[in-house]
Amino acid sequence: MTSGKKLDRETVDYLRTLPEIVRRVQGGRIYYTNSFRTQATARYAMGDRPVDIFRDNGIGSEVIGYKRIERCIARWKENPDELSTVDSRTSRLKRIEEEIKYLEQQAKKIRLAEDKEASKQ
Repeated sequence: MTSGKKLDRETVDYLRTLPEIVRRVQGGRIYYTNSFRTQATARYAMGDRPVDIFRDNGIGSEVIGYKRIERCIARWKENPDELSTVDSRTSRLKRIEEEIKYLEQQAKKIRLAEDKEASKQ
């Protein structure tokens, strides 16, 4: 969908369909929601690869490019205080709720995989 640094119209339109992930797209830059940034940095800290984190949220490297994904995680990792100061309304409780939601999603994926494996036997 995208080549190099410029985001084409198709990519911008697609990104705008992801309001839980993308706050806005402006001037060739993607602004992510605080909840996604928090989730992404938490997953990264748990050992997930940046490209997997973005892909699981509908923004794979085929959409925005591998380098853009890597730079986002690197920037967020280098400035952890920025996550807490970007939006003072994002409370600790909200972040915990988001982490619980993520863990519930992962548990669901595991159950589905286990069910699939059990049905093979």
